[in-house]
Amino acid sequence: MKKLVGVVLLLLALVPQASAADMAPCPSNDFACIRGQLATAFERSLDAIPTEMVRLDDVYDPEAGRDFSAAIKAIQEAHPTGAVVVLGKHRYLQDRVAPVNRPNILIYGPEAEIHATDPLAQLINVSGAHSAIYGAQLSGVSRQRGQKLTMVRLVLSGEGNGVAAAKVVDSGAAGIAAVGARHFRITDNLVRDTKADGIHVTQGSRGGLIARNVVENSGDDLIAVVSYDNGKRLVQDVLVTDNVGVGNRWGRGITVIGGRDVTITGNVIEGVAAGASIRIAQERVYGTYGVRNILVERNTLVNTQTRTRPLHTPGYTPQGAIDLYADEGAERSETSGIYGVTIRDNLIVGSRVGGVTVSGVDMGNVIIEDNNFVSVEPDYVFVLRGEDACATDCRVAGNRLNGQKLPDAKADGKVWPASGSSQPAP
Repeated sequence: MKKLVGVVLLLLALVPQASAADMAPCPSNDFACIRGQLATAFERSLDAIPTEMVRLDDVYDPEAGRDFSAAIKAIQEAHPTGAVVVLGKHRYLQDRVAPVNRPNILIYGPEAEIHATDPLAQLINVSGAHSAIYGAQLSGVSRQRGQKLTMVRLVLSGEGNGVAAAKVVDSGAAGIAAVGARHFRITDNLVRDTKADGIHVTQGSRGGLIARNVVENSGDDLIAVVSYDNGKRLVQDVLVTDNVGVGNRWGRGITVIGGRDVTITGNVIEGVAAGASIRIAQERVYGTYGVRNILVERNTLVNTQTRTRPLHTPGYTPQGAIDLYADEGAERSETSGIYGVTIRDNLIVGSRVGGVTVSGVDMGNVIIEDNNFVSVEPDYVFVLRGEDACATDCRVAGNRLNGQKLPDAKADGKVWPASGSSQPAP
């Protein structure tokens, strides 16, 4: 068993990263190389990359009051239809919120750092159509977790925005957020030491790709898809694939808390301390929408609530490695509850509570099949809490526990034990 766990942990180091993260930086005077890298990173044709190049150093002058925010504003005013903005090999100070609100502004800085000096105003807000950031380290000063949007380090909020091969470190709120974004890309980034979620998607964002990122030590969920009903916009059509998430001491791994048509595939999550590695839920207490059409497939989930002490009290939660939950509250509607979830071909190694936990009301059409469970505690793989939990059109087939095939079943509101025990999980 120890050997298998060691093999799974080795997978954390072997998950392939995309070429965008591995490409060597172009010389600052090689514009052809820079345009080529941007086209590759954001999967655009070369013709879609601006032909004008501007050096940030030509306008950046912090002693004269031109911090990064002022400098990028001046460049956008001078190039209203777009430009490639090349950053030098040094640290730029950002003293205030920095809007990138003109179209086709592509910021290229694989050897640069943009350091936010004000923890309450560290936001770079990319909203101009097809504008994006490539390669820069975005650092900040964060003393405690904040709720203001201006404390998020980077927000994508327009059409076709992206961030690739960046490093986001020490954010007072989320590290990277998509807020009402359309056709966005968050790829090949390192996000570390955020006070809230590592990557956060909300406010009706749609058509998004979150791929090949590494998220470490986030203050809340590693990657979160959340739809609040006060915003009246449902997040939909998002692919979360080939990411690695490690070691958050609070929150969950990957979550869909209100959303439609979300695929979670090929991710590796290790060491979530106080919740599920993957959670699909409607949390009416927080005013979120329900969930429709979710695929959770070929993920590797290791040591869920087994090794690291949670950061906050009350500590451990009754969530399994994968948790489905729909609580009571608002009237049932076409946007409430959890319907159409497939959990297939996942490897789950080590879980304090169970492999898959299912609880709550207003839930149906859930398929749990062909998953492999190893060292799941206690003797439960599926735990149904509540008489109405997944009472219709839910089935289990082809799953294995420690190499042994588990019986197939249909959900009927009762506990599904992994072995002969009959006591429910905590």
